[in-house]
Amino acid sequence: MLLFWVAVQRLASALGCRLHPVERLLCLPVVAGFQPLLLSVKMGQTAGLLGASLTLAASASLRGRAYASGVFTGVCGVIKLPYAPAGAHLLADRRRFAGAVGGGVVLLACSVLVFGIDPHRTYLDVLVWGLREGSDARSPRLWLPPYYRPLYAVPYNLALRLLASLVVVGLVLRAADDAAVRETTALGFAAVPLLAPLTYAYYLVAAVPAAVLLVAAELDRPDGTPVLPVVGVLLLHVHSYGLRTAIGLTPEWVPAGPLQPGLWGNLLLVGLAALRVAQTGGAGGDEGRHLAGSLPSVPVPGRE
Repeated sequence: MLLFWVAVQRLASALGCRLHPVERLLCLPVVAGFQPLLLSVKMGQTAGLLGASLTLAASASLRGRAYASGVFTGVCGVIKLPYAPAGAHLLADRRRFAGAVGGGVVLLACSVLVFGIDPHRTYLDVLVWGLREGSDARSPRLWLPPYYRPLYAVPYNLALRLLASLVVVGLVLRAADDAAVRETTALGFAAVPLLAPLTYAYYLVAAVPAAVLLVAAELDRPDGTPVLPVVGVLLLHVHSYGLRTAIGLTPEWVPAGPLQPGLWGNLLLVGLAALRVAQTGGAGGDEGRHLAGSLPSVPVPGRE
């Protein structure tokens, strides 16, 4: 939680926001009070650590430290493969991509040397279990605090996730230039809890840096709507107990899937990021330039 707090401050600084020491202190209860993060701490989960790693990845990318950004992103994918959608921004810069591959390989090699082969075979078994369980979700009316099934009762939801993942890849590759680094990074981060085969409410922590990036991007647009990512985060925050309240107030015949507040907040963040990335794409987009990493570094808003 403390690392996540520091990472959010680093990201704000990279976006050109100079925080007063009092503001830094006030940021701590805000971060600590975010319900999915608090839930992850109570359950002994890694969401805070991985969310901090993604936030540091976004900060490093904005500061022009592409390899470090890739490493921070790759670490998340090695620890928990469902975080793979967060790597969308790696496709826009070969240095970020190389950093992710290199960092991931080093971490995996160290893990094998320290713990041996058998735990890693078990890890693969868990991934298979996640795919199987993700296709047969329990009803949200059987409420538990960690419950989050964004595509509950949607037919062929795994195929839908794969298709949506390909759309994200296409949008990132089609983006006109790397000036959309905030939007492409936000799109991948926000897509984690939406597209992973089996997620829980604490996975929503990954969408927090996405919201910060989108607020900054929207403030820079003459037609921007920075209130939208703020509303999205608030919906993520109230997801668990908002779901319980919605279930208690609605009759049994109302479909349970759409009652999830986190779903609407997640869709809002992913939809806004996808729209902005799509708006930067066009005939001028050159996929080869993205993968070649030949683009100039991204200017940081508010900094000279």
